[in-house]
Amino acid sequence: LTHTQKMYILLIPVIIALLIIAGIFFMVRRQWWLAAVLVVVALVVNQWSQTFALHPFATVSDVQPRTTSPRTLRVLTYNIGLHNAYLRQNTDGLQCIERFLAHVDADVVVLPESRLTLYPDFISLLEAQYPYCITQATDLTARYVETFVFSRYPIRDVRQLGDYVYAMDVALTSDLDLRLVACHLHSNQWHSSLRGGEGLFGNLQQGYDQRLAQAEAICTALQGCQGPLVVCGDLNDLSGSPTLNTLQHGLQL
Repeated sequence: LTHTQKMYILLIPVIIALLIIAGIFFMVRRQWWLAAVLVVVALVVNQWSQTFALHPFATVSDVQPRTTSPRTLRVLTYNIGLHNAYLRQNTDGLQCIERFLAHVDADVVVLPESRLTLYPDFISLLEAQYPYCITQATDLTARYVETFVFSRYPIRDVRQLGDYVYAMDVALTSDLDLRLVACHLHSNQWHSSLRGGEGLFGNLQQGYDQRLAQAEAICTALQGCQGPLVVCGDLNDLSGSPTLNTLQHGLQL
């Protein structure tokens, strides 16, 4: 993509937000037709660009109980958060997560950016339910990131496809493997831009380029895969973005 096209992609969410804000402004002024036109235009642009997913009625309770079919496989991915800000602000956070995981009853649980080594009791609880576990972790620094994968099936042939992108085979049966990619794609580093860093646009540009490169690496590595495959984790991008479109088109093997 050209520089202009990249700028356009980055501006679409801003344009949608401004259209909605303007629509609300004219609603307050009781200029109903103008407000309606602006909101409709925002929805049309969003639908065309696939920027924001609209699922207003989705809830945790929508997760259906497991069926008895032996062909049912449930994979869950859950980003607890860098530095566990959520857990610091919610003292019962781990208990809530435990209840949610029990409710979903997934066969494979992928936890990117989780920093769970600070919570060994939580790891022990999951290991009691999932006999197979792998983790990728760096040192305890400001850039500390972990990715845990817990599975009820054996995990083998783990390989790194890029920064925080890992592929592995999950042995579902003696002759059937699930190709699983657990990833945490590059973020935009908003906090870094506020402290100086590369500046807001520089960080957006860097994040855009690195996520796209990671998506292309995933697609290249999975070419020729004959069995079932799942790519999951924190994709750090919007629906309709080049990153997600690359993954969607590249994984139509």
